Amino acid sequence: MIRNRLFLQLWSMTAVVTALTAVIFYNASLYEFQLDLEASARTRLLAQIPLAATFGRQLLEGSSIELEHQNISTDRLTVIDAAGVVIFDTEYDAALMENHATRPEIREATTLGRSTASRFSDTLKMDYMYAAQRIDDVQGQVLGFSRLATPLEQLDNRLATLRKRMLPVIALTLLVLMTISYAVTVRVYRPIARAARMAREIADGNYDTRLPGLGSDDTALLERSLNDLSRQTGERVNTLEDGRDQLAGILTALQEGVIALNPEQRILHINRAAQEFLGVNNDVIGQPIRQVTQIPQLIDLIDKTRPTGAEQNRLLSIGRRTIEARTESRERPARLDGAVIIVLHDVTEQQRLEKVRADFVANASHELKTPLTAIRGFAETILDHPEMPADTRSRFVGKIQFQANRLGQIVAELLELSRFDSRADRGDEFVAVNVAGVVKASAIAVESIAEERNISIRLNLAVGQYIVMGDREELLQLTINLIDNAIKYSGDGSTVELSLSATGDIVKLVVSDQGPGIPPEFRDRIFERFYRIDTARSRELGGTGLGLSIVRNIAISHGGRVYLDSTPDIGASFVVELPRVKAP
Repeated sequence: MIRNRLFLQLWSMTAVVTALTAVIFYNASLYEFQLDLEASARTRLLAQIPLAATFGRQLLEGSSIELEHQNISTDRLTVIDAAGVVIFDTEYDAALMENHATRPEIREATTLGRSTASRFSDTLKMDYMYAAQRIDDVQGQVLGFSRLATPLEQLDNRLATLRKRMLPVIALTLLVLMTISYAVTVRVYRPIARAARMAREIADGNYDTRLPGLGSDDTALLERSLNDLSRQTGERVNTLEDGRDQLAGILTALQEGVIALNPEQRILHINRAAQEFLGVNNDVIGQPIRQVTQIPQLIDLIDKTRPTGAEQNRLLSIGRRTIEARTESRERPARLDGAVIIVLHDVTEQQRLEKVRADFVANASHELKTPLTAIRGFAETILDHPEMPADTRSRFVGKIQFQANRLGQIVAELLELSRFDSRADRGDEFVAVNVAGVVKASAIAVESIAEERNISIRLNLAVGQYIVMGDREELLQLTINLIDNAIKYSGDGSTVELSLSATGDIVKLVVSDQGPGIPPEFRDRIFERFYRIDTARSRELGGTGLGLSIVRNIAISHGGRVYLDSTPDIGASFVVELPRVKAP
């Protein structure tokens, strides 16, 4: 016995195939013989069913008859009326038998007129083959059924006999085939084993293994060819790995998404940025692009690129992002005709900044133009009327001063916002600040403004530590801006409430008013620069449209956030959340 794993695998495979062939042949032969036996039994039943039907008709019609059914060469005859009640059976007392209307052969015969079935008999507890015939009267109404049955036990006995005769023949044939397969395997396995070992070495990446390759026979030629293959494969793999690593490093570092498609539009490569844009992972390699993404604009862009290879460019909307998709066309081998390279560039922030810049320029120009126009108009009026009464002149000068102060306030707040935009991380400048003290100081600072409109400021400061790392003056400005905004939009005699609480690592400040509230459609924009819901009223109250934008910038620079909780016609609550630290 030659003990070799490859040999055992080859011979085992041959033995298994041989054994399976013998088993399949054995079972197929038995199955064919069984089908022949069943067909013969079925034919015999169907040949006798007319006689059984004649007997059943006479019995159902109440005729006086003799037991002519004894001429029927079967083991069992049953007559059943149209309701399924058994009125006659040769093997069992019909009065004790259950209703047969639901028997498969009876149900099928009801529809087709004649049927056969093989099943287990619940009455006699044996397997039977049945043939049933529907019996109709002269008007075509169902009188009942005649059913013949023969036990399948005789068929099983004949199959068992055939099985016993075939087993020795199959076993002898199998032994001969096993012997032949063993001899053939021993003869051919040795060179295959050496080649297999060499192939495994190459597959494992060991390209330095060599075979002797001595002689001039086919085996030696195969060994020398494997040696050449190993050497050349090693050189090519090294070259490909170097190029792949360089390309993968470059594509991974790109912020642009890159997707390479083969001529069948299956994904050859997709870098990390493209995976993020499309919301997929690296498992999509090899899948059709149409299954990976259902973005119509992208699919249309690919379809337009493939026929001509011309570059295409289009903006795509993917979720909340705006992606610029561009197809690249390059010279390539004929086998890659139809391949497409897609470059995806996220221009969401760029477009947002362009819109913000355009809105800011338009809003700033408008806001600055309004007081300048008023100042110029009042000044021209004074110059054009040198004899203007002193009280009128004084009133115009006061309006000029008011507009100049408003213009100065706008410029100061613009400079403040610019200062926030230009500063990077300010963590090193922050100190520990008690927010409770800031809230109290802010309430005192705006107390006189609130008294002018008979508005009360109520403090609701829960007991606790409200220490954050920040700039006290900026936090004071944040709180004053929110209180001042609440006072402006609250009715006379109302209340502005300041609530301070701490939950976990968060300090929460809530400034609530009893004003008209802010509709839901405006809540995402009220923190934009110069954005007002009611422009006329805001200017009447002296607002610049920059206060809430400054609040947001201060909150963000302190690592927190600000948001709105408002109910129309009830009031608005501005919530500021800041990171909490332990008291020093």
